[in-house]
Order: sequence, then structure tokens, then C-alpha cells
Amino acid sequence: MHQKYHINMIKQEPSTWCAESTNWSVQFRRAYRTLLGLLIFSLAPSWSLAGTVTYPANFATIPDLSFDSNITVSPDIAIGTVLQTVEQNLGIRISDITCDWEKNATVNGTPVPGDPKTFQTNVPGIGVRFYITEGWVGRFVQAPISTTISKRGNGAAIDYTRAALVVTGPVSGGTLSTLPSMQITFSGSCITTVSQTQYIKPGSTIAQRTCSVTTPSVIVPLPQIGARSLPNIGSTAGNTAFGIKVECAAGIDLYMTMTDASSPSNRSSNLSLSSDSTAKGAALQILRGQTLISYGPDSALSGTQNQWYVGNATGGVMNIPLSVRYIRTAETLSEGTVKGSATFTMSYE
Repeated sequence: MHQKYHINMIKQEPSTWCAESTNWSVQFRRAYRTLLGLLIFSLAPSWSLAGTVTYPANFATIPDLSFDSNITVSPDIAIGTVLQTVEQNLGIRISDITCDWEKNATVNGTPVPGDPKTFQTNVPGIGVRFYITEGWVGRFVQAPISTTISKRGNGAAIDYTRAALVVTGPVSGGTLSTLPSMQITFSGSCITTVSQTQYIKPGSTIAQRTCSVTTPSVIVPLPQIGARSLPNIGSTAGNTAFGIKVECAAGIDLYMTMTDASSPSNRSSNLSLSSDSTAKGAALQILRGQTLISYGPDSALSGTQNQWYVGNATGGVMNIPLSVRYIRTAETLSEGTVKGSATFTMSYE
């Protein structure tokens, strides 16, 4: 533009007009540059306007989620069982938001085959699921997930992360050292992108819940009594204490079923005398405290007939106190030897 104007203006003595034209062109350049500077200056504020997302709002950085140090698992535990869930409120704060914006949660890890939202750990049979608060003060949703938030202006709200420890297959046990993590990102045309990572603290030990019987065979010597100690049908005598010892991991719910070895179909509370007994008209009874124990099938299945609850193990050796006594069962009572045999089946959850 400057060159075209300069050529058209040279009509007379070049020396005079060139100097004037040159001065004018310099002034024009300065004016043009000043105008351009003013235009740039006036446009600059529109590029610097941006909303902000403060995340986490409750902490300087996201704290690690932490499972219990020791977690025990039953050998027959079902796939999909959630062993533990941990969560925390990180909080979120916004200012000057003028548009819809996105909240994305992705998981850094390897999905469990057939379950794309559960992620593997280094312990076989143990996986992790991540959850976040959906949108602005929403419900928990499982990651990976992408949500749109329409909240604008300024504000603050709760914002949670959650992790669940899940059974994904047979559990052999071990220490959690390689764990997935969750990346949480906020982005949009009117905000400065924010990205943070939720980690899980390693070190939790996974162990199978096991029980073993330390007294697999129990022999109980019975006292010698006379027939007059059992004068009537239903009379009892000779109460003798004994116990069964088991060693279980803490937290196990223990159950027992006793079976009459001489008559496996017996479902009463009278234990039959074995075939090598010579006494007649009597039987044996086993009690736990003041409660008679009835006999059931030789089965460890939950809900087996006449199965009874032993208790919750606290770890280490546990003694199950029992007692046995004679009971008269017939009008005719013949003296002789009394022998009886029962088996017991333990089950635990």
C-alpha cells in the first residue's frame, strides 16, 4: 500500500516530493503500528478469560486410597464378591465457568478378561474397581466414564473417589504391590484443563481363610456306673467333659455337623451304641453346654440338617467344649460295656 501511494504522488521535482513523501510514509508507518498495537491490546483480554477448576479442593494432592493391611478370603468364595470398599471426598471448587465442561475418568491397568471395568492386580484372583462422583454432586459411577457437567459460575461441592477390592477368580494369596490407578481429568472450551491421579497404597496382604482340626480323633473314657444310676427311661448320668480343638484364621464363621457312625441316618440326639457294646437299653448323648446335639449327614454343605454354629474364630487355636453322658432308653437295662462313635464335619465361611 505504501509503494502504490508513493508512485502516484511523484508529479513534479523528485527531490522535493521524495523527501516529503518519505517523511509522510514514515509517519504513516508509525501510525499504522500504533493502531495495530492498540488492536492487539484490545483483543488480548478475550484470550485470557478462562474459568478455573480446583481439584482436589480438600487436599493439596490426592491422598492414596488404602485397603486393610490384612484381608482373609474363604477358599470357596464366589467370583464377584467385594472384599472391601474404600472412598474419600476430595472436593471440587469452580470459578468463572461459562460453558459446559467434561469430567473424564480413565483407568491405568489391565482389565480382567470378560469384565472390562474390573482391573487386575498382581495377586491372582483379586481385582480392583474404581468409581467417581458423576457430574456435579451426582451418584457413584464406575470408571472408565465420561460425563458432561453443566454447572456454571462459581461454587464448591463434594466429589468422591472410590475403590473396591473384588474377587475375580481362585485366590492363592499374596501381597498387593502392582495396582491400577485412576486418572481424573476436567476439560472444556472455557476452562484450564486439570488432571489428577488416584492411586491405591500397596502392601495389603491377601490370605485364604483356613481351618485345621488339631484333634482329628478324640477318645473319651466314660465312667463306670451302676444300673441304679439310671432308674427310669430318660434318666441320665456320668456326664464327662471333652473338647475338640481347631486352628482357624481370624474372622472365620465356623460350623459343625455330627454324624452317628453306627447309624448314619440317625437324626435324633441319642447316639447309638456300637455293635461291640454289650450293655442294652442305653445310649449316649453329646452336649454343648446344656444343649443336646442332634445328628446329621456327613456333609460340609451350608444348611446341612442339624448343622450348628460354633462361633467366629479370633485366630489361633480354638477349643470347642463338649460333654457326653449316658441315657436310659428302654424298660429293660442290661449291664455291660458301652461304646459309641460319632464323626464331626467342620465347615467355615
